[in-house]
Amino acid sequence: MTGNTVIDALLVTANASAPEWEPQLARALKRPGAQGAWSPCTGGESWGVPMERVAQAIRRVSEELPEVTFLFPIPSQSGGARDLPVRPRRREAGGVLRAPSVSPLRHLMKAVDVVITDSGGIQEEAPTLGKPVLVMRDTTERPEGVEAGTARLVGTDCSRIADQLLLLLTDRSAYEQMANAVNPYGDGRAAERIANHLEHRFGLRVEAPGGFADAGS
Repeated sequence: MTGNTVIDALLVTANASAPEWEPQLARALKRPGAQGAWSPCTGGESWGVPMERVAQAIRRVSEELPEVTFLFPIPSQSGGARDLPVRPRRREAGGVLRAPSVSPLRHLMKAVDVVITDSGGIQEEAPTLGKPVLVMRDTTERPEGVEAGTARLVGTDCSRIADQLLLLLTDRSAYEQMANAVNPYGDGRAAERIANHLEHRFGLRVEAPGGFADAGS
């Protein structure tokens, strides 16, 4: 009926002042030679063997597309950088950058092209910022995103993750199809619609307000 208020909050805060670390991170990502295709990989729920497979996929893609930089935030429960199964490479362009699990993540998502995640919330938020989402799960409690085309289930199979990453990073048409898909979770007006529905329910508004589906979604 209304969309998700999480999306309202995301759109408001995404335009807020950037955190102190963002300029430094942007300089690292935009060093000379990089082509501007970056992927953060959050995986707090899949740490261990599944994350090792994701790391193998990232390593493969990084070797095939050396101009691409992968940003790999380290979840706090991972035990620190020494446990990260991806080794950074020192190059003028491309490779893997390790980073603390930065917050707020919305600024990180704005800086990248593709998101690899097992997070449920990010499956809703990243499409709002126009970022395709590869979901490291075989099933999701948010099937609407998969049906809408904003997210794609890739599980934790190394080959499948690598193939889908390569597709999105090399095929502009495939990328834009996901990036431009309508986010089924909201358009930033959920709170407004909720207030309108409450006013109508208590007789403060004559006409019945429209819902999120009526907005063309």
